[in-house]
Amino acid sequence: MNLFRAAGMVVWAVRSAFACALRGRIWLPFLVIAGIQAVMLAILLNFHRGILSPLVVPVIKGFAGPAATHYPNFYLALPIVFSRLSLVLSVLVTCLMVGASIVLFAQAFGEMS
Repeated sequence: MNLFRAAGMVVWAVRSAFACALRGRIWLPFLVIAGIQAVMLAILLNFHRGILSPLVVPVIKGFAGPAATHYPNFYLALPIVFSRLSLVLSVLVTCLMVGASIVLFAQAFGEMS
């Protein structure tokens, strides 16, 4: 194969991939996942306020122990609590969103029957 032809094919593939990546509809499921994780982090950081505290405090105590609800220990245990909640959300939400993104990719870039 000619070197210039191969380089031209690489440039064409990269240009078409960038053009297709700018379609906003295909990124929607990933934005939903990021939004859910941001809301979950905001709820965790404000667990002591609001109407969700009776639901969030047992989750924090269950994942990191009863001492995790106090000031210095909470910020030490926050990565553990967030990673375990992210694991639960990955099983529940991310699987559905990845399936939706596969359908959206198929509609945008391929043939959908």
